[in-house]
Amino acid sequence: MQLEIPLGNGKFTWSQEGASIARSVLDRFFINEACDDEFENTRASRQARLFSDHFPILVEYKEHGLTGVLKAGQVMYLVTS
Repeated sequence: MQLEIPLGNGKFTWSQEGASIARSVLDRFFINEACDDEFENTRASRQARLFSDHFPILVEYKEHGLTGVLKAGQVMYLVTS
């Protein structure tokens, strides 16, 4: 079974401003139950966009007490106290 990770900090992942406003959810994130059990508190949040009409998305999770960030296919671990 696939579980969708809810998007925080906004509803849309793409928008175009102009004479008419267009908005859409182009990016969605799914994990399976095994990943949901292994990685605690997985969440996705929309970040501020700078130059594109797409909003960058940050996916964060916890694994064995460490906080990880998944961004552009890279995984980084940050030790938190």
